[in-house]
Amino acid sequence: MLATVVNGAAIACGGLIGVLLGGRIKKDICAAVLKVVGFAVFLLGLIGVAAAAFLGLSAVSPEPFLGHFMVFALAVVIGFYVIGNVHHALHT
Repeated sequence: MLATVVNGAAIACGGLIGVLLGGRIKKDICAAVLKVVGFAVFLLGLIGVAAAAFLGLSAVSPEPFLGHFMVFALAVVIGFYVIGNVHHALHT
């Protein structure tokens, strides 16, 4: 089934990329584009499921939860940038 889907999508991909490359299309380029597009669709689906789960959780949680969660999310972002901007020699 996967080979059929890839082959069927490769025909459509060849048409789009073939136009962009002026008819010089290679199968490996088309396969790479399909992998990237497939991964992007997977990530969008995963983000959608996570957003739906968060909305469901926030609908049944106590009122202070959203405030505490916002503080936690900001602490994660700020911590990421603080640790990321430390000179490499200081991590050892």
